[in-house]
Amino acid sequence: MDDNYQEYLKKKHAEYVTPQYKIDELVQKATDSTIKFQKRLMLGEANEVYDIKTDKEKDVILRISHGGQQYSFKAEKWALEESAKAGVPVPEVLYVEDFELDGKDCSACVLKKLLGEPLGNRIHEKRITEEELSSVLKQVGMFLAKMHTVKPKRFGHLKTPGEAECDSWYEFITRHKDKTELFKQILRGRNLDENYIPKIYEVFEEYREQLESVTPHLIHGDMGYEHIFVDGNTVTGIIDFGIAKSGEPAHDFAWWEFFKGEDENTLGYLEEGYKTESDLGSDYEIRKNIEKLFLSLQLMNYYYNGHYEEGVNICLKNMKKGLEFFQKI
Repeated sequence: MDDNYQEYLKKKHAEYVTPQYKIDELVQKATDSTIKFQKRLMLGEANEVYDIKTDKEKDVILRISHGGQQYSFKAEKWALEESAKAGVPVPEVLYVEDFELDGKDCSACVLKKLLGEPLGNRIHEKRITEEELSSVLKQVGMFLAKMHTVKPKRFGHLKTPGEAECDSWYEFITRHKDKTELFKQILRGRNLDENYIPKIYEVFEEYREQLESVTPHLIHGDMGYEHIFVDGNTVTGIIDFGIAKSGEPAHDFAWWEFFKGEDENTLGYLEEGYKTESDLGSDYEIRKNIEKLFLSLQLMNYYYNGHYEEGVNICLKNMKKGLEFFQKI
């Protein structure tokens, strides 16, 4: 994790502050015990997170969202529980509560702590061989295939348990079209061709029929090393379904490649594991690159508003590569 991203996370997490009395109350309700030890974790970009041990030796993770009603953990609870039924190792949800704090809508989720550690820790500390990484990611790919068998209703972000916001995947991925002028402005400010933006929407239109024929599948939406827990070389859990969606399965692979790049072997390991459970489809590369173009717009909007320049640059890099793919076919 680079210094710029660490600084970005610090600024994000400084905005999230819950009084201790509320933290105590949430843990009491979830575990029928009191806090013996607590440590705040700077994990992810969206939630306040605590690692907690209670006086009854219960190890839990408390996550608190300050994002308003649209970020209730009730939808994530549904995604976790349905994934578990499908055979995906996920943390057990002990308690969920929506509440108001200083006039703002918040949501809390208490989870049973998983065995092991984030895969990202082992990679960062160089405690894993390529062979071991391959084994772990093949397991993750298999679990992604199982996750994708879960069928929510409608498409896009899960706004309520089991149901998303849009009537088609095409509707969901074109919802930023009203920000076209902003996107062009961002590109002009970096001496890039503003025509990239209409070209992206031309791709969406060319494949509109295909996009409208997508059926609902539960997708994680934020798959990365930090959300994979391992004990040795065994995957003990997939965590953080906070931006889980209903839609195109190739989205999860596009997200991985978006941040990991195309030169690593890791995407291939995921794909290999996935294929032991399900077929990626003959049009997989087209679907994956459509999703990369969508993510370029969605995340550019997010990082630009969050004043994280490196994030904007990642989006622009993927935007260029995605368009190059469609120019070649």
